[in-house]
Amino acid sequence: MKIKTYIFILFVLFSMKGFSESNEHFKFIDSLCHKSFYPHSFIVKIDTSNYLIVQKDYETWQDLTNFSIFNIADKSISYIDSNIYNTFFPSWKLALFSGIKLDNKILLNGIRDSSLVVFECDNGVWGNWSEKNISLPNDSTKYSSRAKIKSNPFNNDNLYIYSYVFAGGKNPHINFYLSTDKGNSWSLSDIHIPLGFVNGDYQIVSEDFIYAASRYDLYRIDFKKHTVDTVKVIPEVPERDYWISNIIFKDIENGILEVSHRDKNVNGELKKLFEYYKTTDGGYTWEKTSEINLRFFGIGKNFFYYQNNNELKGFSDSPELISTEDYTDSWSIETFNSKKPYPFIIKDYCPVIEGKQYLVVAFNGLWEFNVDITSVDDIANSDNSLIYPNPATDFITVDLGNYILQGMGEGHTISIFDVLGEKVMTIETRSNESLQNFDVSSLPPGVYFVRIGDVVQKFVKL
Repeated sequence: MKIKTYIFILFVLFSMKGFSESNEHFKFIDSLCHKSFYPHSFIVKIDTSNYLIVQKDYETWQDLTNFSIFNIADKSISYIDSNIYNTFFPSWKLALFSGIKLDNKILLNGIRDSSLVVFECDNGVWGNWSEKNISLPNDSTKYSSRAKIKSNPFNNDNLYIYSYVFAGGKNPHINFYLSTDKGNSWSLSDIHIPLGFVNGDYQIVSEDFIYAASRYDLYRIDFKKHTVDTVKVIPEVPERDYWISNIIFKDIENGILEVSHRDKNVNGELKKLFEYYKTTDGGYTWEKTSEINLRFFGIGKNFFYYQNNNELKGFSDSPELISTEDYTDSWSIETFNSKKPYPFIIKDYCPVIEGKQYLVVAFNGLWEFNVDITSVDDIANSDNSLIYPNPATDFITVDLGNYILQGMGEGHTISIFDVLGEKVMTIETRSNESLQNFDVSSLPPGVYFVRIGDVVQKFVKL
């Protein structure tokens, strides 16, 4: 991949399409259980307004399970008294790992007393929990941990749970448990894969196929045919300091792998290398498409989502956001203000509005991630005005003289935001002319902010 460098203020194009300083996309909501340094925190969407947050907490050598409900409408958080759940969630020996909302019930799953167990809550009525224990093989009942539940989007009756099985150090592996009746009953699949399922995730590709990854290998699992095929993707290298951190399939044919490397010092700054591989034949063959270095702040993987079913975007606990429109052949990198607080070690996220807004649970609390800028609190006027007339009625003229000299030219964008931080207009520059006129007649009267490169200026629309 050839590397080209052009400088435009704080924009750097280096085989990726962009690199820019922006206002923050993360908004802090609440510290939640501030002692929650256990890695298994997660969030479950209950309905359009309410979200269940489950956290583990270490305190005085006891692990406690904390439950809270966040209401997105009024931004309120209500904590559920853990004493209510001592019957079904005893503090000392429970480890919850994931949850889903399915029809009129919520399913949480985890490990308790070396048993795989599913807890079912009837339509969010927090006093009405029931418990379903799932039998594990006799040789592994004392050594199981980590379990994650998912529903099959191609057949909502089908649910999957994977579970680490350490088996006393003898033949450690991953078990899969299946339900074909929305969690009412479960069976142990005859599918097993070697231990090393580092990222703790798997991708459901169709009604019958899933892909799962060990540290270095990808597995194609067919539950209908009861087969497991190992797919080699990453070339063998002497120093295997990497792991498969993401499996993403856009459809049954097109997928990508994200490979995360150990963080390294790059020119005095700690960074992590990510490699990307692409398939167009359902995962049978793969090719490397690109690699990027991101600033390291505890990051282990990116959290991806699609926007407009075309652009793949990702955020992490690095102050850098990534996106691709050509399925990892090239990337855009946007850097936000790293001097401001942002999520540290993200554990889970949940869409509020798919492709626009997400709730994020991290070690340092609950956050709201917005794709577009949501605040103009820190926007300052530049000493030199680039916009006139101001106030304006139908048109504004923007002086791009210095930006033209620094490489902006044709085909770049200028963004306009209202006082609430909502992006109301995106304008594409037309040529290399330094003075350019833009029609703002469609905007309602009010105060607006215009971003030109890393400079933001205010104008009034009459």
